[in-house]
Amino acid sequence: MSATIFGIRHHGPGSAQSLIKAFEQFQPDCILIEAPADAQSAINDADLEGLIPPVAIVVYNPNNLTQAIYLPFAEFSPEWQAIQFGLKNKILVEAIDLPMERSFSFDEKTLTERQLDFDFNPSTDPLGYIAQLAGYSDSERWWEVAFEQAENETIIFDAILDMMTTLRNELQRPETMHTLLREAYMRNAIRKAKENFERIAVVCGAWHAPVLHHLDDFKKNEDRNILRSIGKIKTAVTWAPWSYERLAFRSGYGAGVISPAWYELLFQNRVEATTVWFSKAALLLRKEGIDASSAEVIEAIRLANTLATMRERTIPGQDELQEVAVTVLGRGDEIIMELIENKLIIGDIVGEVPSDIAPPLQQDLEKSIKSARLTKAYQTSETISKSLDLRNETHLYASYLLHRLRILGIPWGRLQEASQYQKGSFKESWELKWELEFILRLIEAGMWGNTIAEATKNFVIHKASETDQLSELTALTGEVLLADLPEVVEPLLSRLRDAVAVSTDVFYLMEALEPLVRIIRYGNIRKTDGEIVRQLVDELIPRICIGLSNACRDIDEDLAKAFFKSIIITNQTLALLADETHNAQWSLTLEKMIQETGINELLRGACTRLLFDKGRLDVIATEKLLHYALSSHESVVQAVSWLEGFLHGSGLLLIHNQSLWRVLDDWLSDLDSDHFEQILPLLRRAFAQFTVREREKMLQLAIQPPKAVDLELEESFDHERAEKVHPTISLLLGLHD
Repeated sequence: MSATIFGIRHHGPGSAQSLIKAFEQFQPDCILIEAPADAQSAINDADLEGLIPPVAIVVYNPNNLTQAIYLPFAEFSPEWQAIQFGLKNKILVEAIDLPMERSFSFDEKTLTERQLDFDFNPSTDPLGYIAQLAGYSDSERWWEVAFEQAENETIIFDAILDMMTTLRNELQRPETMHTLLREAYMRNAIRKAKENFERIAVVCGAWHAPVLHHLDDFKKNEDRNILRSIGKIKTAVTWAPWSYERLAFRSGYGAGVISPAWYELLFQNRVEATTVWFSKAALLLRKEGIDASSAEVIEAIRLANTLATMRERTIPGQDELQEVAVTVLGRGDEIIMELIENKLIIGDIVGEVPSDIAPPLQQDLEKSIKSARLTKAYQTSETISKSLDLRNETHLYASYLLHRLRILGIPWGRLQEASQYQKGSFKESWELKWELEFILRLIEAGMWGNTIAEATKNFVIHKASETDQLSELTALTGEVLLADLPEVVEPLLSRLRDAVAVSTDVFYLMEALEPLVRIIRYGNIRKTDGEIVRQLVDELIPRICIGLSNACRDIDEDLAKAFFKSIIITNQTLALLADETHNAQWSLTLEKMIQETGINELLRGACTRLLFDKGRLDVIATEKLLHYALSSHESVVQAVSWLEGFLHGSGLLLIHNQSLWRVLDDWLSDLDSDHFEQILPLLRRAFAQFTVREREKMLQLAIQPPKAVDLELEESFDHERAEKVHPTISLLLGLHD
């Protein structure tokens, strides 16, 4: 009894086709695959309907999900074809590599450390060395040309075995302990199979082929002894959808390939692959508005075939395809390769896994995705933009689902920040991109429940019990209400109320206010009960107003900038709340900020501007404060800091209030050159926030100062009519008290 060794490289269409031919001739009664033995249950399910490659076997430690490996398969993977051949023909297919339950027990050093230290030489990358001798920059490109493009006969495996045997004998490359253990385990598995089967086919990595073929060179007892001291860690296994993008080398996975989409064409129809590739390229370019005629496609096919012939290749490879695409279809412009690379070289294909073999939480997720009509975004590796109208029941459910996944640490959707004109509306904009790492996170989240809603609820309860940080609890509360988890709102608010009660940091109290007020203001849009947080907000605002001035006294510049942002946001938040009592409290706090000593000048200027916008300060009072701030400070830097806070937002304040403009203009005119040069960068920063149109208008005012106010026009202003529309305009602009 003998075992025939079929040495391969992962994901080779030529190797896969040759392997199918060899199996048809050899007719094995047992197929052994280089895959961890604890992946056997997944391999047994590889012929299930609905399991569509690219897919991957995931073997992981359920108690430590950082320990996990992915075994990806494409349709053109030799291992996938070997498994399918065996299952279809009722032949035993067995995984024979060292199980991950043993590999996970090693530390990283043991896994990677070789027997001996050595400098760089051919032994570090034997196939790379041969590739260099053949004139190729890397081993993958050489292997593709030598073994994957050509329509090889089954004798190719004998050639690979001879080549690898010579390399291992001549180079005597020191192997890692992990590699030695793997090879010993696989030899034992082959010996065991030979006790029961006559024609054994072993599909393994080309480098391992010699030490598996020459079993007699290794003693059975030594192989057994080397494995006895290895510990075990319980593992679990599942199937997961994969993608061509992840299969590609650029994704960082060692078992990847450079051009999976091209390999698929080679595997499905080697003869017509070039024609199909250029036809698809032309169609793609036309969709992008780039001319690509049928005549150019025909010319490209002929040129690619000619190049391949000149280079002694049976069919064009990626080098020829890309060169010709740029020359003929791109007319010398290499940018076209950016357009077609993802589609025709790497590919945007994502595999599928039948729901009945997936973990319960994944099954519920896929049902939820269908209900939310997000299937397209889930089945592609591309980034999908999705706009949700929360008045629509399906869109609202989609929003709930995306927010729940974010809570579980699965950020499938990235919520895009709304503009100032959209904030708080019934619209949400998302960028959706399903990352394959989310499969493991989904497995991890399964410990909290079998449905997304249940898992999220239990996770929130656990997370809230572990923290008393106000900022964390506030953020969690906001996410919970956006995710529609009413069962945990009250206990979470109780935790938040306790944190507020003991918190003395005004900064964090202000940070907590904004998301809570948004919940109150827009709770009806998301169909959440915003009133349940109003009592907490009513407790927060007085504490903020009482403690703000003390918190902003004698602080450094960095903290002042942080408080500046918080004060602006709090002002906008209270305008959104539209509560007269709270707005009155806030206005008194702002007045206190500009009156007390020791307050940072940036904040004093900002509070002055807010009071002016609210109508609590008229032009005359504001002019006096501006004049005092600019003239009373010994340091011009402090004056500019006040000015920066005062000018935040719109520049229309200076454009339409001539007296304020004159105060600023006179102050700048009186500065000596040294002081002006000192503050110029600060002034540029203060004015940089204004629109181009506002800056142009200010330039005109600087060149041609404004004329005196027309008193006759001022007297003709109808204040009685203005008062009638004033409340409505104030409400729209958020200027009411």
